[in-house]
Amino acid sequence: MTVYLLLIFAVCIFALACFNGLTQNHPQRLLKTVFLSASFVMLFLCSALRQNIGYDYTMYAKGFALMRADGFSTLSYLDWEWGFNIITKTIGLFTGDLRIYMAIMALLCLAGPFWAMLRYSKKVWLSVLLYINLYFYYCTMNFIRQSIAISIVMFAYTFMINKKFWRFLPLVLLASAFHLTALIMLPVYFLVNLKPSPKIPLLYAYLILWVFIASNSTLDLVTEIYHSEYRDSVFLRLGLGAIHAVFPTLVLAGGMFLIFKFVKRDNIANFEKPVVMQTNLMYFSYLWILGMLRHAILERFSYYSYVFVILYIPELIAFADQKYKHHANIKFNKNLISPGMPEALQNQIISGYRKKGQLFNAILIFLVLLLSFAYNIYGLSAYDRGPHGIYPYATWING
Repeated sequence: MTVYLLLIFAVCIFALACFNGLTQNHPQRLLKTVFLSASFVMLFLCSALRQNIGYDYTMYAKGFALMRADGFSTLSYLDWEWGFNIITKTIGLFTGDLRIYMAIMALLCLAGPFWAMLRYSKKVWLSVLLYINLYFYYCTMNFIRQSIAISIVMFAYTFMINKKFWRFLPLVLLASAFHLTALIMLPVYFLVNLKPSPKIPLLYAYLILWVFIASNSTLDLVTEIYHSEYRDSVFLRLGLGAIHAVFPTLVLAGGMFLIFKFVKRDNIANFEKPVVMQTNLMYFSYLWILGMLRHAILERFSYYSYVFVILYIPELIAFADQKYKHHANIKFNKNLISPGMPEALQNQIISGYRKKGQLFNAILIFLVLLLSFAYNIYGLSAYDRGPHGIYPYATWING
């Protein structure tokens, strides 16, 4: 697991180098680009240079060899989606080198997260650490087809939040050509634009209750038609440990607190809109996260919306910070300022509020980092080969 801890350490070093008191007056867009480029080059190299890392690595290696041998005489291979097969066969026209194939797959898997963080993250360094700590990066080395689909969905995020369905739809359909489960994002387009209301979490609570009461019979019916190999598998009959729901529960609880305390149902300011939409995304994610405690296979459905937690948490922290500053300004103007108050004393009080706000912000970030890192360490320690079978790390360079 050492290589993954070194990745996290390196990301922290990059963050300190790019975002500090000496660089705060430099163009932030440039700093974000430099930081993300350095971080994702490192993530790319770790993935591209791996050998037999990820539970499904051997399966994809075999698929590449067989599809290259078949050429374009057929677009089918097992039950894999045609979009992925076309990419694989096209690469096979130019090379049979598995190392190049896996490098291209890594590039496709990481492109969407890189773009989404660059364009939308309020704290890119935090987003990258969350991307690693919450296993999304590890997923790219195992669920390759689905990770490419997730990457495409992240490009579709722009059209989802800007309500451009006819641009959102083609990207989701393209994603489904790599993994059919991406179609789960079609109803999400409509769900994210719901206004804040206690009725929304209540509805999801009923759905979660249904999963724990009646899902077995429904999944039996589904697997009679689709993916019958899963019918009696442990992925369907057993769930994941409750520990996987702890961090999402805390995040959603924090989001709900801020939404219902500060956002009025019919008066949503523009700067508050991303928080509302991402909270709606988190509701949807939470449904599948709790569902996977009952049926492990439902984990696959959670990834498409839950991956946006890497944007949601920085957004929540920025939102909480903005609300604190607003509260401090009101309190200062109403209760502390007076016509005879010396300017020096006013500045001292303002400085005190600013320091309290910075401390509040730092505590929130520290808690997020602590909990997410603890979750990462749990995964690296609790499983024989870590989350998604990512260690012991091996590279073809030494081979």
